[in-house]
Amino acid sequence: MDITAYAPPAANQIKKVDSDSALTGLKDFGAFLKLFVAQLQNQDPLKPSDGTELFSQTAQITQVEQLLQMNKDNAKAQASLDTLSRSLSSAYLGKIVTGQVEEGSGADAKKVEVTGQVIDVTYDKDGIPILGLNTGKKMPLSAVTNVTAVFG
Repeated sequence: MDITAYAPPAANQIKKVDSDSALTGLKDFGAFLKLFVAQLQNQDPLKPSDGTELFSQTAQITQVEQLLQMNKDNAKAQASLDTLSRSLSSAYLGKIVTGQVEEGSGADAKKVEVTGQVIDVTYDKDGIPILGLNTGKKMPLSAVTNVTAVFG
């Protein structure tokens, strides 16, 4: 192959890609690799990227792969925690709980201590357990400071 005969692709054949927006839209490691390979294929062989730049890009590939794996692992862990939280929240049914809940809104909002027997458990849009009390109040599970069993 005669490298002097190399002609870079015509301007209308190259899609201009903003690397920042392209990378934020990546859903998987394969898409990142395609972007990297496309860059290598379209470089001028007479002016190749220097070794430092190539090493840097290879390190970026590794980092992206690790971040994607961490995201998958975090999603699995979060799903497990959500399941555990839902399972454990049902154990509060029939118990008397005490906790701090916010009453009012805006500047008038204040935390007050609430006590009541748990009669139901619901979940907000984020999956957070909300305990319904026999007093008509609602309390997020995270606000519970004391739990008492009811005997008899």
